[in-house]
Amino acid sequence: MGAAALATLAMLTIDGNVAVYMFVVLMAVEQGTSSLNWVSLGNFFGRSSFATLMGLISVVFNIGMLITPIYAGVVFDRTDSYSVVLVSFLPIYLMAGIFFLMTRKPPPPALPREMAFGR
Repeated sequence: MGAAALATLAMLTIDGNVAVYMFVVLMAVEQGTSSLNWVSLGNFFGRSSFATLMGLISVVFNIGMLITPIYAGVVFDRTDSYSVVLVSFLPIYLMAGIFFLMTRKPPPPALPREMAFGR
């Protein structure tokens, strides 16, 4: 997510083709590493919960993919610029990057305790 934030920042602050090249490279890095999100999900919550969690996360993700181009189009039609869209996505990318950095693997579940006196 940090690479996506840098890509968005490049589009906002750098003029010309250099901004586009930086955006493409940095977003490619972000998208290339996004598969690690699913790997982390499996490692953190195990195989038994993986499909359920992936399904729930995918619903939210896909709703965002549906709304984002509509939002960007409406903003562009009203302002003749994508700057507002990029500025609105920058804090989202930054917060997501911070949350990823704060993520730690949860402790393994406690083993069931054996009953005293063989019960």
